Amino acid sequence: MPAPRLQAFVGSLLSALGLPEQHARDTAQALVDADLAGRGTHGVRLLPPYVARLRNGAIAVSSELRVLFRTGAVSVLDGGNGLGQVVAAWSVRHSIEVARELGAAVTTVRRSNHLGALGSFTRTAAEQGLVCFLTQNTRANMAPAGGRQAAVGNNPFSFAVPAPDFPVVLDLSCSAVARSNIDLAAERGEPIPQGWALDPDGRPTTLPTELERSLRALAGELGVGTASWAEPVSRQRAGGTRTARPPRRARRRSA
Repeated sequence: MPAPRLQAFVGSLLSALGLPEQHARDTAQALVDADLAGRGTHGVRLLPPYVARLRNGAIAVSSELRVLFRTGAVSVLDGGNGLGQVVAAWSVRHSIEVARELGAAVTTVRRSNHLGALGSFTRTAAEQGLVCFLTQNTRANMAPAGGRQAAVGNNPFSFAVPAPDFPVVLDLSCSAVARSNIDLAAERGEPIPQGWALDPDGRPTTLPTELERSLRALAGELGVGTASWAEPVSRQRAGGTRTARPPRRARRRSA
């Protein structure tokens, strides 16, 4: 299917669910961009689970995007529990405006969701002549080196730098592989390579359907160390566990 036709279809579907036109367009563009970049795990295949979450209210259909406060180049935004692609596209546009005014922008976002491939958004800024760095924290899904259970998120990040012909874009997570690659293998009934994941006892597994599995960190301690700086304050204070309840104040500060 031609990419423009696919993007129009995805946008129309999301609009029919009630998303504002701009939100539907941003999401459709990001999903198709991921497919065009060879990141099929983060492309249109994500549409069915997104639609399910929109229908059951887990993600807001018509999210209210708000600037909570801004001091100079620093902004705190609220994504209104909207689709991650919607919130990311909006926050990058906001950051571009601030950077053009002041030379730099530091933006944090609350209440967003899974936003797929981050490179689609950093590239937008680089195409306008700006250097852009973007990161997002995730739920705990990666075991620290030598550990058995997930204690830290694989917290993906991307940066993009302008260049004469096309931007230089780096887009990766801190695990050996993105979780979506394992989900895709499960859908196809295929084993996963050694080194991607651990079973509940902390041993390497090739079973994509292993319950309570953990992702292997990229380059061992290096991947865990890189991911740790983007961890939510709440999880840091809880010692990296998935069950501890953080103090109320810490939860408010999480971005």
